[in-house]
Amino acid sequence: MVVNRDNSININALRNLGISVKENKKFTFDQLIGTTMQLVSNDDFYQSLPTGNFLPGNDYQKMSQANKTKTLKVVGILRVKSKNSDGILALPPVKVTL
Repeated sequence: MVVNRDNSININALRNLGISVKENKKFTFDQLIGTTMQLVSNDDFYQSLPTGNFLPGNDYQKMSQANKTKTLKVVGILRVKSKNSDGILALPPVKVTL
C-alpha cells in the first residue's frame, strides 16, 4: 500500500479495496497490515451475454473460488517523500539484456 507524505490515502482507493471507511476516519498502520483482499481475473468477473456484450457478474462466491483468483495481503506501507506526489510510484526504466 502507498500513502502520501502526510500518511493519507484517497478514501475511494480504500473503498475500492473493500475497506469500510468513512470520511476523516483514521487507521493505524497496524490496522491495515495483514488486510487481505481477493483479485478476481477479468475473465471470471465478467459474464458474456447472448448479444456478445459483457456485464459484471454477481456470483461473488463463484468468483472467489475460481482458479485464477489470487488472495492479496497488505504486508507493508510505503510513504512517498515528494510533496507533489499523489502516491503513485514511478519506477525508472529498466534495461534488460537478452
